[in-house]
Amino acid sequence: MSILHLVRTSAYQHDDLAQCLQVYSAEDTIVLMDDGCYNLAHPLLKQVSSKRLLIIIEHCQARAVTFEKNKQAIVLAQLTPLLFSHDSVITWQ
Repeated sequence: MSILHLVRTSAYQHDDLAQCLQVYSAEDTIVLMDDGCYNLAHPLLKQVSSKRLLIIIEHCQARAVTFEKNKQAIVLAQLTPLLFSHDSVITWQ
């Protein structure tokens, strides 16, 4: 069963990312959005495959967060199809 994890908070202020990673499995996808974009530099994300980690471009730009070209960046409109391509969605906020 695949889960789409929407991480909306910074791991530097909350433990939502750590909790997310406790239930994360190989077929899941993590989307960093809102203040979750600040997690791009967090060491906890080293355990997540770059293929299963997505970031919302507009949210990074609004927070002046830069990202490496090897990160999979999507526009907000691409989130809707992701919601329907997973068995369930968990929002971490």
